[in-house]
This record gives sequence, C-alpha cells and structure tokens, in this order.
Amino acid sequence: MNLRYYSMVILICMTTITCKQEVTKHTEESTLPAENTENKVVINPNMTTKELETIGYKNYNNNHQVAIDAFRQAVSIHESNEDHKSAAVLYTNISNLYRDGLKNKNAAVDYGLKALSHWKKEKDFLQQANLLKDLGLLQAETFQFRQAYRSLNEALIIFGRQNNYDGIAITEHNIATTNYIAERYDAAEQHLLLAKEHWVKKNNPQKVFNNNILAIKIYKDSDQLDKLDAIIEESENIRTHNTINRYADQRYLEAINDEQ
Repeated sequence: MNLRYYSMVILICMTTITCKQEVTKHTEESTLPAENTENKVVINPNMTTKELETIGYKNYNNNHQVAIDAFRQAVSIHESNEDHKSAAVLYTNISNLYRDGLKNKNAAVDYGLKALSHWKKEKDFLQQANLLKDLGLLQAETFQFRQAYRSLNEALIIFGRQNNYDGIAITEHNIATTNYIAERYDAAEQHLLLAKEHWVKKNNPQKVFNNNILAIKIYKDSDQLDKLDAIIEESENIRTHNTINRYADQRYLEAINDEQ
C-alpha cells in the first residue's frame, strides 16, 4: 500500500452533508442518562479501584448498568490520581457498554470522547487512532457527520504517519460507511475500494468479504445492479473456498435479502 491511503484525507468532505433528515427523528436518550437506581451497585467509599474494577468486569456481560456504575466510581479515583491510561481504559469500557449493552450511541460517543482526552494526555498516538476510527463511526451513526469526518480524518493521519496500513484500511472502511449513511454513494465506493485493495494484497478473504457486505448495500441503494451482481458473485466464490466468520456470513445474507 502506498501513500494514497492517507493522502485520500483531502477527499473527505467537511462541508454540510446533504442526507436523510433523520436527525430530527432521532429519539435516543440524553447523551449522559440518569443512572438506573434499580440496578445501582452499593459501593463502599473505601473500595479500591481494583475492587471497583472487579465489580465492573464481573457484571460486564450480564448487568451493564452495574458495570457502568462501578467503572464510573473507579475512573473518578484514577482521574484524581492523574492516571490517564487507566481512566482512558475505563471510559472506553463505559462507552462500549452504552453502545453494545444499553444501545445508547449518543452516550457512547460522549464517553468515547472522555477516553480520547485521556489518551491525548498520555500521548499514546496508537490508542488515539484506534479510538478515533471507532468514534468516527459512532458519530456517523448518530448523524454527527462533521464530527465523524473530523475523527476519521485524524485517525487516518495518525495511522499514515506510523505506516499502520491495517489501521488505514479499517479507517477507510469506516469512512466508506459514513459516506453510505450520508447517502454519498460515490465517495462511499471510492473509500471502500481503497480498503479492499489493501486486504486483497494481504490475501485476507475474510476482510475482503466484510468489505463486500458494505459494497452490496452501496450498490443496492444506488441502483448499480451490474456491480451488485458482480460483487455477489465474488462473495459467493469467497464463501465457497474459505471459512467465513458466522456473524459476517449472517450479515451478508441479510444484505443480499434486504428489500431495496
């Protein structure tokens, strides 16, 4: 892969996006919702961060609000001690819990930004880039397009400076997804092809297959039926000759069966 990847940053549109006006229909909760008192864990003020984090991880998969409450208490201690790395890790955990557990992407964005501020204080650029590529996608999914492009742009620059080509390719895929959500199908296809080129060169059929799932959605929604037929044929060939992740295969089947 060459410098085209992070030079593509200039192609990212930072102006007002014309897209579905779904923002006004967005009904998610306030970005920092009130705690669920029914599930609130009773925390002894003398508990250590280790004890609090143990509660958080123990409840991570089954009781999301308890895990969040425990991590919040622990992170306040880390912040008072200026332990930026530990604070960043816990804020990332909280963000993930809101995104995947409580399905509140606005809150996930807010806590992701808190994590980012601590990685910046820690001057850990790789962690910043990894978080920014995910944060940008979350911002797009909550229709914060200007912020999404800014985050993805920053991730692309950091990965480029470090010659982290896998990171660049993943970020390009997230830029493509952002453009798809914004109904900028030409730009979505352009960035997706850049990501795909990398995974083809690395002979990674799973990653190519993952990219093809988004390509199917792009070609369906933009009525590019010839390209749609070709990408489905390519994907079927990958499925035939490779072991594909079950979750990705399910998403593929949903994509090809979705009504236009």
